[in-house]
Amino acid sequence: MFRRYGHDGRIAADILAPLDADPFGEPLMVPIMRGGEPLEPRASLEESRDHARRQLAMLPEALRSLSQAPPFAVEIAPELRALAARLDILDGE
Repeated sequence: MFRRYGHDGRIAADILAPLDADPFGEPLMVPIMRGGEPLEPRASLEESRDHARRQLAMLPEALRSLSQAPPFAVEIAPELRALAARLDILDGE
């Protein structure tokens, strides 16, 4: 899962893509542990709050409301669509 930003710095789209595909944007899923050990020190409460504030500020205006908001589209990368089509063909054989 990757995130793309618009020219204004706001979130433009999330893209479901394989990790080995061409870069689609900022990876949203990153390893945080390996072999049972954390890869980075744990963020402080203040750092977590700052991160949340920054992410909320990047939301498109229409998605900032707690009431009715339009659905946020998630794109599916062509590589995954092609893989799904190949699997559908194999499943039909």
